[in-house]
Amino acid sequence: MLETNGFLVGDVEGNTITIRFPQWVNHYEDEDYLGNPYSVENYALLCEFIPSEEDEDKGWYYPTENQTLTLTINEDGSIFNPEWEDVMIGDCEWVTEEYNYDTDEYEPVKEPYWNWTGNGDHIASITEVTESPVEEPADIESESWTMREGISGTEIEVAIDGNDMYLTGLFKRKGFSPSIKGVIDGDKVTFESGQYLGAYMYNMTLVYLQGVHLLYGEDGKISDFEILPAFEFTYDAEKKVLTSTETLLFSSLKDKVMYYTYYEAPSIFMPDAALTGRNLIDPVVTAFYPVEDGYMGEIDFQFPNIDADGNILDKSKLFYNVFVDGEPFTVYSDEYPKDLDEGEEMTDIPYEHYGNDIYYSGVKHYFCFMLEGYDSMAIQTLYIDGDFVSRSKMVYAYGEPVGVESVAGAMREISVEYYDLQGCRVSRDYRGVMIRKATMEDGSIDVSKIARF
Repeated sequence: MLETNGFLVGDVEGNTITIRFPQWVNHYEDEDYLGNPYSVENYALLCEFIPSEEDEDKGWYYPTENQTLTLTINEDGSIFNPEWEDVMIGDCEWVTEEYNYDTDEYEPVKEPYWNWTGNGDHIASITEVTESPVEEPADIESESWTMREGISGTEIEVAIDGNDMYLTGLFKRKGFSPSIKGVIDGDKVTFESGQYLGAYMYNMTLVYLQGVHLLYGEDGKISDFEILPAFEFTYDAEKKVLTSTETLLFSSLKDKVMYYTYYEAPSIFMPDAALTGRNLIDPVVTAFYPVEDGYMGEIDFQFPNIDADGNILDKSKLFYNVFVDGEPFTVYSDEYPKDLDEGEEMTDIPYEHYGNDIYYSGVKHYFCFMLEGYDSMAIQTLYIDGDFVSRSKMVYAYGEPVGVESVAGAMREISVEYYDLQGCRVSRDYRGVMIRKATMEDGSIDVSKIARF
C-alpha cells in the first residue's frame, strides 16, 4: 500500500511527469445503520465514462485498462494533462464484500472489483496560485442579516468599513466561510467578478466570486451563464436592505463558470426578530407519485426554513402535517417500522425527521405512503414555540391545484431517476444507498445521496 496521505506520487524526467495507479489516498471509519463499525480505504485510479445501454448520455465511471498518466511541464512551470477530456482521476474502493439486505449481513463477493465512489476530477492543468483572498479589517464590527432566495434563507454577516462592504457566510462549507468585498456608491454596492476567496481544502479546489446573467433557451431552461464585470446590489442604507435582479455565483474557476452554487435575484436584509414564525411561507409541492404496481406513493415538497419577515427558523420548532381528504394523517409504527419505534405514532412530523420512508435533504422533504382510494392529499407546515402555533396554508399535492406559481424561486421537478452506487438505474422503492437525480424545470440537475433500508 502506497500511503501518500492524500497526495499522488509521480516520477519526473525532463518535462514529463509519470503517475502510476492505483494509489492509496485516504482512510476513514464509520458505522452502518445498525451501528456496526466499518472502515474504508480510498484509492485513486484512472477512470473513463461508460454509457448505459438505455441512454448514451447516462452511465458510470469505470477504471481504465491503462493505469498510467503522463503529464507535461510547461516552460512557465504549469502542468498540462493532454488526456483530461477522456480520463478522470477517480476516487475508488476495492470491494471484497457487499451488504445483503435480506440477512442484514456483509457477505464476500465472488470476484472483488473496483467501485467508483462518485468523486473525481478531470484535471486539465495545474498552475500555482499567487492571488491573496479577500480579508476583512481586523477590528471591523459586523451584524447578522438574512439572505433570502426564494423560500430558502441563510444567516450571513454584514460589515461596513467606510465605503467598503464585506459579506460573510454566502459560501459556507465544512468550516470554510470566506468574505466577499463590495464598494458602496450611493444606493449601489458593487462586487467585482473574479474575486479570489481562498482554497476550499475539503474539496481541494479554489473559490471565486462571479456576477452572472442567466441565459435561457427556447425551451425556457437555463442554457448558459454570461459572466458580468461585477455583481450589483441596490442598497437602502436606512432600511438595511440589499436587492438584485442578477445572479451571484461561486465558481472554482476565475474566468469560466464551474459553479458550486449560485443565488438568483438574492435579497439581503435585517430580519425582524419580534415577528419570528408569525408569517410562514407556504410549502411548495414539487412532485407527486401515486401508489402504482406495488411501489409506494410519494410527495416531494420544499419546506421553507425562513419566514416572510426574514427570520431563520429554529428547525426544532418546525413540523408538517399531511392531510388526506381534509383530515391530518397519523403515522403509526406498524406502517412505518423503520421510521418509528414500536408503539410510536406521530401526526406532527418534525422538520428534521430522517427515516426510510419519511426523510429530507436541506429544504427538500419526501413523504412516502401506501394509501389508495383518497380524493385529496395536502401539506401544511407548522411553527410551534411553546403554546404559540403558526400554520401555513394547506398546499395540495393531489385533488386541488398545487399552486406553486406564486412562490418566487421555487422550481418543480420534471423527472426523477434513481441509481445504485454501481450506476445501475433502480426504482424509487429501492432499499439501500442510492443516488437521486432530479431534472428541474429550468434544466438544472439536482443530485443527492439517499439511504433507505
